[in-house]
Amino acid sequence: MEETTIEIGKSGENQAAEYLKSIGYSITAQNWRQGKYEVDIIAENETVILFVEVKTRTGFEIPVDRVVRQQQKINIMKSANAFITQTHCMKEPRFDLITIYGAGPKSRISHIECSFYPTLLSARML
Repeated sequence: MEETTIEIGKSGENQAAEYLKSIGYSITAQNWRQGKYEVDIIAENETVILFVEVKTRTGFEIPVDRVVRQQQKINIMKSANAFITQTHCMKEPRFDLITIYGAGPKSRISHIECSFYPTLLSARML
């Protein structure tokens, strides 16, 4: 039976979370929501809090071709702002992208640190 897009996305997010754990981050939340805004993964170590967008593709489309659009960036920043405000987090925030190409044990993971920075224009929209 073929996996649905939702199942593929969830599987990719779980793979990304396991990857982040393997490089020393703890997972604070997955699919964290504030109103209509969502962050796929929130992870942290001693000094940094990551807000991670995960893109998973199993077909011919390369996930990096689906890099976060401007409105998605704004939504992630709004979610991050809400999370930091609610939790009083004092760690340095960072916005990363994890792309996963393929499915199962043969999938490839790419971690792009600092995939975007909040701009002044975007920050004003928060």
